[in-house]
Amino acid sequence: MTPTSSATKQIHPHHIMASKAASTAADKKSDDRIHIQYDKTAFGPHLKLYQQGLSEQYPQFTVTAEEYAMSPLSYRLSTAIFVIQILMTLIFIFGSMAVKHFQIEVHPDNMKYFEDHKFMIVPFMLVLSPVRQLVSKTSAFEVYLNDELVSSTLTSRFMPNYEAFKQVLDKKGIKKTTKAN
Repeated sequence: MTPTSSATKQIHPHHIMASKAASTAADKKSDDRIHIQYDKTAFGPHLKLYQQGLSEQYPQFTVTAEEYAMSPLSYRLSTAIFVIQILMTLIFIFGSMAVKHFQIEVHPDNMKYFEDHKFMIVPFMLVLSPVRQLVSKTSAFEVYLNDELVSSTLTSRFMPNYEAFKQVLDKKGIKKTTKAN
């Protein structure tokens, strides 16, 4: 065989078809994606379970995750509670100094009462933290398969369950392809 004949080697049409099929399979493999939107305070461990299971049993998926956004009202309430907590803390720590520095007219009996009872504000500051957390909680764990919502705690009212999610993938005809070690 001469060097020129090996360079002009003909490719059988069957090899072209097989190569196109492999290319299509590779394109399909890279196109599969799962996107998870979740409440990070409620479902952080669930997200890790999903990510681990998907990477081990369905490595063909590109898995992304992001925090589920709060509603505008919840966001405003959470921010307002946070601002109230900051103001209460500043008053607790610097209230007396601010009155003296800005020469605010306050009756001496009221100042004495404030100084004697300012620690009563601490329980209210502490109670506001869990209230703020409850207000900011969305209880969302939504899973999208190629931009189609396939699982949601908001509609089902059930906790995220990876085993049940695998059944959803089976119903969609997606099989496990365990990662090669």
